[in-house]
Amino acid sequence: MSKRVLNVWWVLLLLGGCAAPAVPPLECQPECDPLVRQRVRVGYNPIGLAVTADGRWLYAANSGSNSVSKIDTQTLTVVSTIQVNGNPVWVALGASQKTVYVTARQGRSLNLVSQDGNYLIAAIDLPYPPEKVAVDPEEKLAYVTSGFAPYLTVVDLVNQRVRQTISTSSECLGVAVSPDGRFVYVSTRSPRYNLLVFSTSEQTVVSRTNAGSVPDAIAFGSAGEYAYVANHDSDDVTVIHVPTQHPVLTIPVGQAPMDLAVAPSGRYVYVTCQFDNTVAILDTDQHTVVYRIKLDVTPWGVVFLPDGSRAYVANYLDKWTNQNRLEISGPQLTLGTGASSRVNNNTVIVLDTQKYR
Repeated sequence: MSKRVLNVWWVLLLLGGCAAPAVPPLECQPECDPLVRQRVRVGYNPIGLAVTADGRWLYAANSGSNSVSKIDTQTLTVVSTIQVNGNPVWVALGASQKTVYVTARQGRSLNLVSQDGNYLIAAIDLPYPPEKVAVDPEEKLAYVTSGFAPYLTVVDLVNQRVRQTISTSSECLGVAVSPDGRFVYVSTRSPRYNLLVFSTSEQTVVSRTNAGSVPDAIAFGSAGEYAYVANHDSDDVTVIHVPTQHPVLTIPVGQAPMDLAVAPSGRYVYVTCQFDNTVAILDTDQHTVVYRIKLDVTPWGVVFLPDGSRAYVANYLDKWTNQNRLEISGPQLTLGTGASSRVNNNTVIVLDTQKYR
């Protein structure tokens, strides 16, 4: 993340709040894009999202509320709120679909939440404040990045302990396990060779290459041939050819891309752009952005339903609107500021993906 937003970002993360109760989804405001269908109120400052393999449940990590919201994707209501201490930020699901893995930055822990019982199973202490987490296909190991230390932490999920830490030379941000489970891709803040390929069998870094500036997120295509990297400071997405582990294309997408998700078809990549307040839809055949979904809030995490019929976006930052008033007092005119209002805070946005799926 760039220095220009780091201070504000930290202040927002440190602010507390209470988890919002489950209420009916809100209709889109008139200024929203027509692809924005509904909103679901969750906790304060949701960041990471994850959907179960059957598409029934959506999980949102509420960083400011110290909670995880469990959302029924059929009714679009919050059915459970699980308390997770220490500023939960990102979420991952394993192949068994029994456990939700949640990183807690201030708590320095990887939290294991039961999907069936909706309770905290364990909180595994980590050596550094965590960022993102990815789980291997066998659900034996989790790989956790840290934006505050130059190490990738490998967690033994069976014994619920840290297995090892691997040097990444710079603070690391994004992480993703290849579909075949052979490699872990890790992005770092290093100005050069900021995309590392980690062999799960050799337990070492086997390749280093370049993405854009400050790569924040990584996602594999459905076929596993390409990986996509969202570069926050260079405002683009790098396309990586997985068999050769080299970048083949760089595509401009918008200001400050934060997260991305590949449609199950592999045809489109949805990229959340922080400073644009948009979701850029990238066509992987045309190698260009074919549509921008306009939002009235700042987007963060994004995820698809398994059938591609819907996408969900976490609303991390709020948009404030001011209504000016003109005050007349004797011969003087004073332009004052009226009441401020916050637009659709604490929500997960539901996107209609029928046209771009």
